[in-house]
Amino acid sequence: MNGPWKLSAEGEYARCSEVKKSEVNMIQDWLSKQPHLPAMSENHIIVYLRACKFSLEKTKEAIDLNFTIRTRYSDFFGNRRLDSMRKTVKHLDMSLMSERDKNGNVVVCYRLKPMDLSDWSYAEFTKLSMMSQDVCNWELGSAPGYVFVHDIKNLTFSQIIQSPISLIAASLKYSQEASACSIRGIHIMNGGSIFEKLFTVIKPFLNQEVIDVMKVHSNYEDLVTAIGAQAVPKDYGGNGKSIQEGHDEMIKLIEKYQDDLIEEEKHRVDEKKRPEGNKAGDFGIQGSFRKIEVD
Repeated sequence: MNGPWKLSAEGEYARCSEVKKSEVNMIQDWLSKQPHLPAMSENHIIVYLRACKFSLEKTKEAIDLNFTIRTRYSDFFGNRRLDSMRKTVKHLDMSLMSERDKNGNVVVCYRLKPMDLSDWSYAEFTKLSMMSQDVCNWELGSAPGYVFVHDIKNLTFSQIIQSPISLIAASLKYSQEASACSIRGIHIMNGGSIFEKLFTVIKPFLNQEVIDVMKVHSNYEDLVTAIGAQAVPKDYGGNGKSIQEGHDEMIKLIEKYQDDLIEEEKHRVDEKKRPEGNKAGDFGIQGSFRKIEVD
């Protein structure tokens, strides 16, 4: 059984010579000694090994942290049913680009639409984006990395201050250290003054390596130069499909994997079985951005 993975494990070995079955076996052996963790398919392990640049220790840490966050934060990883998120789907465009960037990274674009403040929920929008990242992994298999384009033209300061710090901290911890969508670039479009305010409040939770690959673009030409025209939506002067076209395809992709997303909710940590000496850290921060002074 290959589960939700479109490409077989044999296909992964064939297309990427750096993927070694012996290393996959080592992770499988380690997993067998981690009674608190759920079982993982060969494909799932391969995706993590490649995302962690084939470091066995980093792979183990990322896997444990991934399942730990998924277990603790049902806000992001519970009730992953698209039908219950139609309002969020209407306000967040997500596009998986057909072509990769010039370094072979997968490119995914996110664009917020204008909305009433009453329609904003950081948890729901983050949940939807994490659902899209899971289905990208299942559909594409392992990848050298991911590049994310965020159009924040319609983000407001009111939305920022309504976002709980605990969820921001957890989501950034997950994205940087536990996701199989390894970050190779973050490109901000239509940032302006709102990005300066956003960056002020999220900077304490960002790793320096991520800050180093974050770029704010003042025009479309810079984005095209940075990524390559083939992987930039036509909305931003590239040769790729429009974000709306990509969004429609992404929703169909999530619908294709809907049963798998629901099944995935069963794969969580059993803290009662976690070995001594492998204590899960507390990386959450209570409160909301209302308690942070922003000039």
